[in-house]
Amino acid sequence: TTDLRSPEVAAAIGPIEAENAGQDALWLFSLNYRDRFSEDDVGFSATGYLVRWLVNEDPFGSFPPSDLLPRGVVSRLFTEGQYRTGLNLAADVVLPANNHLIFGGEAFADLTDGIFQEFQDDPGDPDNIDTVTAAIINPADRYVSSVYVSDEWRASDVVALNAGTRLQMSDTYDPAVLASSALVWNMFDDTYLKLNYSEGLRPPELLATHVNSDIPSGLTFVGNPDLNVERSRAAEAEINAVVVEDTDPV
Repeated sequence: TTDLRSPEVAAAIGPIEAENAGQDALWLFSLNYRDRFSEDDVGFSATGYLVRWLVNEDPFGSFPPSDLLPRGVVSRLFTEGQYRTGLNLAADVVLPANNHLIFGGEAFADLTDGIFQEFQDDPGDPDNIDTVTAAIINPADRYVSSVYVSDEWRASDVVALNAGTRLQMSDTYDPAVLASSALVWNMFDDTYLKLNYSEGLRPPELLATHVNSDIPSGLTFVGNPDLNVERSRAAEAEINAVVVEDTDPV
């Protein structure tokens, strides 16, 4: 790997051992519990988790020396940590009249200590070996929780219906109620008609709402803390059929 930096910059920032010397890491810790009771008619599960992302891209960007930049330019991208921690609780109950009730809740937090870029203080000054650190993404946090319930009803040996709803809440956007429903009809033999309807919600990324537009860069990104939540609705109809089964290779 060719190091395009001057000896002063290399000494100030450190050696480059590979073309991409990034040390990104993902840590995941999870604790799960699952069991069934009452002759398997009642089920319960709980999952707690912590996810941590670490970023250390060194170098993140570099430019060779030139008349304008006698020592070239090199930068490093890093973060002290981005986290998601949460708890999921879910239960299901087999009810009379061929009903299967499923319900639960979730709560999690997204936390970021910020994403930073380190670069030379003055690339045009060959005698200046100082470095500057600036935040690309400002520190931010978001808290989300939800509860949901759905019921599957086997109306007959060939028809099953499902309907459910979900309430999602956060400290960064208004509460939203989402609905879903489905029908499965075994029309004949191995042929099924399936109808589905669902609603979705996509909140804006923290990186989009908390980007620092004041950092010196060739590209400028402007964060918008007032981005709206995206809502979606989807309907689907399909027919599934087994056409060929247990045949010799063709």
